[in-house]
Amino acid sequence: MSGKRICDYEAWPNGGVKPTHKTLSILAQLYDTEPCTLLDFTDFQAMTPEERISLRYLHSARDNNAGLAISQTENDIADPGGILELISGEYLRCVQCHLETVTSGTFRQREIEDLLVSLAALIKKLGCTHLGWLDVMIPVQPEETKSSRRLIDGVTYDGGLQVLFSSTRRTGPPTIIPIKVNNTPWRGSANAFISCGLDYISSFQGLYEGPEYNLPPRVLKEVEQRYDYWREECSFASLLAIAVLTPEEDPARAVGVLNLNFEQECPFGDRKELAPKQSIALLNLLDPTLQILASAIRRHNDRKCVLR
Repeated sequence: MSGKRICDYEAWPNGGVKPTHKTLSILAQLYDTEPCTLLDFTDFQAMTPEERISLRYLHSARDNNAGLAISQTENDIADPGGILELISGEYLRCVQCHLETVTSGTFRQREIEDLLVSLAALIKKLGCTHLGWLDVMIPVQPEETKSSRRLIDGVTYDGGLQVLFSSTRRTGPPTIIPIKVNNTPWRGSANAFISCGLDYISSFQGLYEGPEYNLPPRVLKEVEQRYDYWREECSFASLLAIAVLTPEEDPARAVGVLNLNFEQECPFGDRKELAPKQSIALLNLLDPTLQILASAIRRHNDRKCVLR
């Protein structure tokens, strides 16, 4: 597997060589990820329906132990004290290790990503078996990240969010998520960032229809197509976005967002907001990690650390 051959695969479908399913499986093992995460929206558009179905099977076959369905009521999730007890063992030691590394100013990007992997495993043990992966996003200006794809074009676009850390290894540039569209906060990661809080989206299906964002029909269709691609090919159907706040500032401000990406349309039941007990329990669970991420993002923004 030479560097030139990998470049040929990355250039497809705008040239280069189309990778076979066997090749994608091998590369996924090398990158410690799933075959679907090596491909983007343009790649899937260039595939035949039969190839998409076959690739989706490769993704689903790796995880046949779906486990129990995620908790549907607010009483099904452990109380905050119970969660704090659960993280007092192996995960807490993991958090402490990362905290010492980050505060010394010498953290590596892979260490933060490993922390997200550990956190995702813990959340799944608590019953959230449909959790796909975790992402940490930071605000960017779209014109400064030309290598990345903007989620939507042809509308008023005020800033954006882009993946900085992830529990899923990535080989291509991530999509820039808008913070505001036509002066309206964009639901999900952007809304959590602007509100310095939490935003739960049970399903993206039809989320941006209607007058709120005033999207032209062509743009709305493109957005729906991209979310269809995420739902069907990447097992990403719903989202819980939580602002990463600066703990030392008063009032605290958002410096990034932690995304919990779920494979199920309505992982917490068919509601628009999380029940209060669920929110409190999850925030208690995530609080140590959020503090670490805040330090990592601040050091990244200040250029005081080296990501390698």
